[in-house]
Amino acid sequence: MPAVLDHLHVLKKEKNPADTAEKARQKIASLDVCNVYAIIFGCILGIFALRYIVLQVQYFLLRRQQRARLAALPANEKKGSGASSIYSAKPALLRASDRIDALFSKPVGVWPVASMTWFRFLLLTAIISINIIACLVISVSTRGPVTVNANAARAFSRRCGRVAAANFPLLYSFAGRNSIIHILTGFPYQEIRYYHKVIGTICFLQCLVHTLAYTGYYVQVKGVESLHEEYTEAYFKWGIAAVVGGLVSCLVGLRAFRNRWYELFLISHIIGAVLMLAGSWYHRPIMVPWVYAAVAVWVFERAARLTLHVANRYQSRLVMHNPMLQAEASVCHGAIRLSVPFPSGTWEAGQHAYISFWGSDLLRRPHLYGQSHPFSVANVPDSSAASGDHHLQFVLRIHNGVTRELASIIDRKTAASKSTSCPITISVEGLHGRGPAADEFDNVLLVAGGSGITHVTSILSSVCMKADQGICAASNVKLVWAVHHLDQAQWIDSTLDDCRARADRAGLNLDVQIFVTRNDGEGSGRSTPTGSNTPSVSDELDEKKELPASSSTHIGRAAVHRGRPQVGEVTREFIAAASGRSCVVACGPEALAEEVRAVTNVLAAPTLEVQIAKFEC
Repeated sequence: MPAVLDHLHVLKKEKNPADTAEKARQKIASLDVCNVYAIIFGCILGIFALRYIVLQVQYFLLRRQQRARLAALPANEKKGSGASSIYSAKPALLRASDRIDALFSKPVGVWPVASMTWFRFLLLTAIISINIIACLVISVSTRGPVTVNANAARAFSRRCGRVAAANFPLLYSFAGRNSIIHILTGFPYQEIRYYHKVIGTICFLQCLVHTLAYTGYYVQVKGVESLHEEYTEAYFKWGIAAVVGGLVSCLVGLRAFRNRWYELFLISHIIGAVLMLAGSWYHRPIMVPWVYAAVAVWVFERAARLTLHVANRYQSRLVMHNPMLQAEASVCHGAIRLSVPFPSGTWEAGQHAYISFWGSDLLRRPHLYGQSHPFSVANVPDSSAASGDHHLQFVLRIHNGVTRELASIIDRKTAASKSTSCPITISVEGLHGRGPAADEFDNVLLVAGGSGITHVTSILSSVCMKADQGICAASNVKLVWAVHHLDQAQWIDSTLDDCRARADRAGLNLDVQIFVTRNDGEGSGRSTPTGSNTPSVSDELDEKKELPASSSTHIGRAAVHRGRPQVGEVTREFIAAASGRSCVVACGPEALAEEVRAVTNVLAAPTLEVQIAKFEC
């Protein structure tokens, strides 16, 4: 009897010549489709890269012309309307680019994508459509006998699996903050992350459809016993492992999970990604080249990340720095103030860095050790500082996880040493990003919520410093900042005082509005003295912790209001009242940022530049 069963098993495994030929034809067809798919996306990215390179060259030439024209102006005309007339003049190509950007920045305005910009909507539609077409063009032969391999369901299943593999390099290209796509196209990392999520979801769905369709084929055509037999094969198990890896990566990547359990997300996401690649590698040999490409992209990103731990990009050159730094840290009203020595003194307003913490005190929490998070630089290089005496200033809002543990360590150290600050060991990756050249605009509106103030503070400092130096076009600057407690203004008190002094000397109209959204009766944490005898925002805050019964007051020449700011209305009124070119920068909670985005998308114009800063790990 066993011999009969073995004989039947051998017969079952025999290949029908027609089946073999059809399978080979489908394999070639899938390879052709995937190659065309890769070429299409390569062309799309190539267009964006070419546009970015051309615009960068144009801006380089324009900046050189502007500097020459500005240098030729008398000293009393290098600021205000004189500088504005130089900065506003652009060649036809850049003007056309501004008009196109303004057009595609407008919201679609139709449910369910009403708030989505036309650029994102069109690119998203293209990605989804190309993937659907690639999966549906299955090219099943209808000539000759109908064989099991000519079954449309099985051909569709195979095609979904092949296209999912073709998505791997694209998926990993959009994953890293130092990806080749960011370098070639200039797309901001947070925008790139959005498409990483989209492509990741599509890739997982294709893998899932591939698995379900193949399972259905075996159940309907070959029988359940045949499915059980296939399950014992290694390729089948590795395919399931790849699908599970994709599922884990998608589930832990959901915002609710990521925000609440970031450490678990980080570990699970990496494990899921590795499992997906390893499973695909062993599942089918035809997927190996795509896995190679994905691994190459990942290695490039990691190499770039390591490079930026010892060097940072500044304009067109790399500036070296020590990978391990001793920063001075203090706790101040629910935040950690960090001063990082940066001898090169070369960074720009609006940049941010990824900071990881390596102190031995964190070893008892190994899942936090070396964890990297993005933080905005809160200052710009001080032109009056001595060479080698530059420091990056950061404000780290205390949340659960590494910042809470770090605050506890700082409290213990400062209590033991009876000082207000202590040294900690960190590593700085970057700097990344770039803020708008706000000093080239007539009007500047800065909107911040909570620790989002650090991003806009560096831009405010840059504008006020250049105004004081007499090389700034801005004449009207407004800062709107929402905080939970009034004493949180001490996070940047010295910076606000310095900006106010520079603005007064330059005749710059600086309007600072602080909105306190919670009761200040209990404060928000331990304060750190400023060590200055000069009256400042910090001094007045120490004297007056609570707002009066009225809805607003003035502290340190800053208007302080009770309640949440209507940032949408503030933005609309500011742009409507402005004459000349305007720049709007917002950074803070998502609701605040999206409110500003909604207004500026509607009012998008070539004379308006907008940056909505959003930093995630």
